[in-house]
Amino acid sequence: HNSVLISTIFCRMLRRIEERLNGEVIVIPIANFEAFKYRRRCSLIDGLDLNRSFPGRENGAPTEQHAWKIWEISIQVDYIVDLHTCGWCVPYILAMYKENMIVREFVRKIPVRYVVESAGTRGQLFVEATRQNKKSLIIEVPQFGYGLNLKLGKKFARKLIQTLRNLDFLEGENKSLRQTYFSKRTDITTQFRGLFVPKRRRGSIVRKNEIIGVVNGKAIRAPHEGILLSIKPPIFVFCGEKVASIAKNRGA
Repeated sequence: HNSVLISTIFCRMLRRIEERLNGEVIVIPIANFEAFKYRRRCSLIDGLDLNRSFPGRENGAPTEQHAWKIWEISIQVDYIVDLHTCGWCVPYILAMYKENMIVREFVRKIPVRYVVESAGTRGQLFVEATRQNKKSLIIEVPQFGYGLNLKLGKKFARKLIQTLRNLDFLEGENKSLRQTYFSKRTDITTQFRGLFVPKRRRGSIVRKNEIIGVVNGKAIRAPHEGILLSIKPPIFVFCGEKVASIAKNRGA
């Protein structure tokens, strides 16, 4: 996964500058090794999704115990960045920024252009941490199949280093990025079975009812105006399957 690659490259960069850090940086490249090993979201042991199990339970199921250990570390730090991969997407920040000014101030320190309001699904690390007044967010990065993108990995590792500068963990120039804020993501599904062919690219701004793709010649339309955060490549799909996601522009 590209998120693991970014974390690995980031760690290598940190080792070269650790003596100049004005604080401590904790990196967990793979939070759920067993699930990662078998390319699954849920544990083979208890069937639970680690990122729906926070804050966990000290004496719960194995996944809940694992979540509890990560939670004990996370709740003590000042900032939490949770790196995720989102398939055929544009990079974006996912955060509960709308009514939480400390989160919004944190978001502004991250050099990623697009910011999407989280639906606040319980059990996610960043959601539960935000509810405890922690500065916490997710960065979603593209993942095209199982291959790794070394260029992307280096680019986002450098963005994390710049984030340290912006947060005064590291000396250097603060560099802000003009960001665009979006409301909660809406998934676009197909009601048809067959070959999906995209007609718009990820990152495109589309209008309501605009055709974003077709399945066997039948149109898939945008439910409202907004940015296409993600859209699948040509692929065979089934009824009810997600083919894209969209979010409305909200403004800063």
